[in-house]
Amino acid sequence: MAKLWTPEEYKIAHELYEDALAKIGLGQPVKRNTYVQIGASRMKRTEGSLRWLFGNMTVAREELGIPTASIFGRADHRAEKLVDWYRSQLVTG
Repeated sequence: MAKLWTPEEYKIAHELYEDALAKIGLGQPVKRNTYVQIGASRMKRTEGSLRWLFGNMTVAREELGIPTASIFGRADHRAEKLVDWYRSQLVTG
């Protein structure tokens, strides 16, 4: 059975995503695999699962009008739970 993403993992992935956006904005080189490896290590997840999550985040962020980073690609769908997490961050954050 697949392990569901936790709010804490969404937060870690979001912080990594935001870090990549900030570096891109400054014109610094950014590699997706660096963020995938960091996230996988912090969350004790596979790199493949992090690639999927970042792509899923791109779709959710697009839907909510939040800036995206093309380096992460986009999944063919997004999890409603992730969209709900982002909405809660927009309200409280």
